[in-house]
Amino acid sequence: MHGGPVAALVVSVAEELLPGDELITSRMTLELVRPVPMQPLTTVVRVIKSGRRVNLVDVEILADGKHAALARIQRTSFQAVQLPPLEGTGAELR
Repeated sequence: MHGGPVAALVVSVAEELLPGDELITSRMTLELVRPVPMQPLTTVVRVIKSGRRVNLVDVEILADGKHAALARIQRTSFQAVQLPPLEGTGAELR
């Protein structure tokens, strides 16, 4: 299996562990240690940091008890920002 489904799996696990409308997945690193087979997999999840603004989660994907992939996901809080109007600044939208 290529890395796309594995990446989707680890992000899904992290978002389920640390849910919240105010959190976005802002960074992910994924190491494919060996080919990930098309069979039932085991996930091992560890919260590294759980804070108000930054959260880090490590996810291990195991196949037959052996590491197939390792990932670290960062979930970050965000806020909507009101920008001032552009009129009179000389700036324009393109």
